[in-house]
Amino acid sequence: MKSLLTTLAFIIFNFVNSSLFAQDSLVFYKDIQFTSDFEREAFRNFFKNNDKSQYLPLFISVSTAASKEENSNIRNRIGGINNLLISSGIGKKKPEKKIKAVYEQVHSTMLKKYEMESRVLQIF
Repeated sequence: MKSLLTTLAFIIFNFVNSSLFAQDSLVFYKDIQFTSDFEREAFRNFFKNNDKSQYLPLFISVSTAASKEENSNIRNRIGGINNLLISSGIGKKKPEKKIKAVYEQVHSTMLKKYEMESRVLQIF
């Protein structure tokens, strides 16, 4: 009986111990197959280098036409809209008015037609 309890305790201990150190993701980084160098760099910066400010390249890298130049162009367009909104005095408005102003500006300058599934590069 004592050896049965010891064996059972050993099995439970190993199960609990192994589950504590289990992988917290469904995919290992080394197993990911990238379609381009740009996509590899975007993932590396965001996940491995933990640079959470670099989310835009992740959205852009879905397209096979993605590149550093395209990322720069999109970032510049977003910066232009941001500057336009700041110059229009958006900082002085109430939150509801800010949301409305951003929504209208983005839609008037970037979106041509609504599509249920569109990729970032199709919008820009």
